[in-house]
Amino acid sequence: MNNKKKALAVFSVVLVVAIIVVNSEPHVMSLDTNQNHRTHLQSDSLASDSPKIQSKQEKLMEDAIANQLKQATEAYKFNAQFPPYSKPLYKENWDLLNPRAFIPRKQSISNSPDISGSLVLDKYIIAKEDPLEVKVKISTAEENLSSIQSIIANIEDSDISQSLTQTSFENGVATYSGQVSISDLGQESVNEGSITADIQLQNGDIKTLSARFKYHTTVATVQNVGDAYVDGSDLNIPVDINVTERGKYRVQANLFDENNDSPVAHLTDAYEADKGINSVNLKAHINALKVSGSAGPYYLSNITISKVSTHPGEKQEYGVALNEQFPIKGFDLSIYDKDNYRNPKYKDSIQFLERVSGAQ
Repeated sequence: MNNKKKALAVFSVVLVVAIIVVNSEPHVMSLDTNQNHRTHLQSDSLASDSPKIQSKQEKLMEDAIANQLKQATEAYKFNAQFPPYSKPLYKENWDLLNPRAFIPRKQSISNSPDISGSLVLDKYIIAKEDPLEVKVKISTAEENLSSIQSIIANIEDSDISQSLTQTSFENGVATYSGQVSISDLGQESVNEGSITADIQLQNGDIKTLSARFKYHTTVATVQNVGDAYVDGSDLNIPVDINVTERGKYRVQANLFDENNDSPVAHLTDAYEADKGINSVNLKAHINALKVSGSAGPYYLSNITISKVSTHPGEKQEYGVALNEQFPIKGFDLSIYDKDNYRNPKYKDSIQFLERVSGAQ
């Protein structure tokens, strides 16, 4: 949805609410004949005041609409200064900071409400050549752990299984960990799998936790990140990617301040790649760098790469990075060009927002 449609949607929703509220009439339920008589008197009194009440309600709604449109305009003005390939990154951007994340689900593992557990995977999407990191977290008092005899992880529709061992107990949570090899799973480039954790209890019961994950063969590998350099208003970061299949690829990564590990910018690029080594440039725009105020040094992390589907039914394929982090040189922010970026649709979008808000 573009910015015009978003603003119009906000305006429409608020306007509908305003109409409903303004057109609502007070209602008093009568309990007996005498109260019914008093109700008519109250209604007559309210009727005489209704133009004033309605006028006040209309003013409140108009102010609310104007305030929301003002906020939408200011938010658009702020976001329009960042090119699509380089956006400021915040600690609150959980989805960007945790790409391909697995979301655990807590489940009961006994008849007692004092014991619950969750099956936790390191990632939701994983390369077949990497071991699947499996954890079972048991929430209970430490004395209750004696009721757990063993925990075994199993990949469904296969002979793959692995016993998990307790690795920690902190703040009422016991963690059982292990690695499961998935290299022998299906031959398709991308597929879904299911894993279970069978918890053997002292009384003979077996409680099962389950989760799904996606596994893939690797079609692209980020092998190296070259020396960064300033080019105009961008910090250019050369990235070498080894591709096994020709096609269109998208690479994304997060830039962090090396001094305090704080997020700086989310970077992305899409490109047509031939089989073999391809060099692409991730770029951090000066406007995004200024939001954090960080001049570096930095490091690049949370790198993801995927082969984009080109027709219906084609599965999206995935790549990996050889390292979790790559060091990136920083430069004083004053040496970047000061030409301010503006979204090409900025003028039309601002005119629309100002028009619907009555600013013009």
